[in-house]
Amino acid sequence: MDERKLRQLFFTEISKAQKRREERNAAESRKTEDIHTVVPSQGFEKQDALWFARELGQNIGEMRKACGLTQIQLGEQSHLGRVRIGRIERGDVELTVRELEAISKALGCTPMRLWPGEAQLDRLSACVEDLREALSQVSGWFDAMDHTEK
Repeated sequence: MDERKLRQLFFTEISKAQKRREERNAAESRKTEDIHTVVPSQGFEKQDALWFARELGQNIGEMRKACGLTQIQLGEQSHLGRVRIGRIERGDVELTVRELEAISKALGCTPMRLWPGEAQLDRLSACVEDLREALSQVSGWFDAMDHTEK
């Protein structure tokens, strides 16, 4: 093998090694970003964190069903897989920020829309409206009774 071909082979191998190192560093960087979970760990008791994970998973499941998607379809669209989506919906795992963003994007909503409390506020608002309507009817009945007594 002549010197020129040997030099070319040497530089080719060096560039391949550099590319592998860059890919490894990028993968490590993504791993460290992924360890940031959605469930805050400071100031939370373990049962609070479990409640949060279950509520978040339940909200994701409800939104998925409202969008007419199966776990398989959501898993494909979010690139997380059906098994991971199932575990998230059951609250068996802590969701990473990256996963929450992927799921919310696949569902066409903001991550905060899936946050525990947001969906409950929507339900609570609907209940409050129902109560207002019922109270208005009852108030009308009392007004009618007052007019009949006079």
